[in-house]
Amino acid sequence: MLIPFAGDLYWLSRPVLMEGNGEIPEVGIDVVREDGYVRGEDLQKDIHTPPFPREDYKTGMMVLSIPKLGLVSGVVEGTTEEYLEQGPGLYEISPLPDEEWGNVCIAGHRNAHGSPFRYVDKLQAGDEIVLIFNGFKYVYHTQRVFIVEPDDWTITEPVGYNCLTLTSCHPLRPPYKRIVVRARLKERVALEQ
Repeated sequence: MLIPFAGDLYWLSRPVLMEGNGEIPEVGIDVVREDGYVRGEDLQKDIHTPPFPREDYKTGMMVLSIPKLGLVSGVVEGTTEEYLEQGPGLYEISPLPDEEWGNVCIAGHRNAHGSPFRYVDKLQAGDEIVLIFNGFKYVYHTQRVFIVEPDDWTITEPVGYNCLTLTSCHPLRPPYKRIVVRARLKERVALEQ
């Protein structure tokens, strides 16, 4: 399946490692507070529309970009093995980026099916992660990378601000725990139509 992104087409079933730095073109800043972070209530005031219903999300409606890793990939609609074989998947319980105080949770493989999250352990505080969704670019800054037990679901819960949580297996061979990348929403930018 091909998905449109910034004028180019990318295979959804395989993450795209972009040439160069993998950056997404910049457009004007839409909502940023004095402390440098977007607040949940500001998202809703500025969007002028209700959040996109999670149950209406379909594979390829969101694009994930991690410039430091050169990764750009469509986000599939679930986290079953069937979905994760296609690329990074949005947790079934996850809100979408436009939800107030949402913790957007995406899982991906590190050692199979294209290994889109192979090098997430290389991310550090301040590294940028971008989601493109519903006419907006959501820019997150990595806060921390940490390890949890595979059955620790607290990482999917709201944290009091808009954030992005990426998860994958760790280490690359069993027995597995889970590596978690937590990033905070820094800015939301309207894409030019």
